[in-house]
Amino acid sequence: MNSSDQSRSGPAVGGGEGGTNQRGGNSSSQSVNPLIVGLFESLPPEGTAWTSEEAVGWLQAAAANLRIVYKIQGNILVTGEVPPSNYDRVPGEN
Repeated sequence: MNSSDQSRSGPAVGGGEGGTNQRGGNSSSQSVNPLIVGLFESLPPEGTAWTSEEAVGWLQAAAANLRIVYKIQGNILVTGEVPPSNYDRVPGEN
């Protein structure tokens, strides 16, 4: 069950045959930028437990890579709500 999840996530990422690729006159427009490929290859296997902090960190890296690759002006803000370290404590108790 776990190995099939892992094998499914691999080939779909870096294939370069996705419908969003623009076909142009030169070969560079047909390939996916290595920053984007590496980003998706860095995702953990499907079904892996991931903390909010890890997910936010990945999304922040994605935002930074998108800004570089696609020359996006301005900032892309990614935030998350991470429970405080005393999250399991009842409010009002010391």
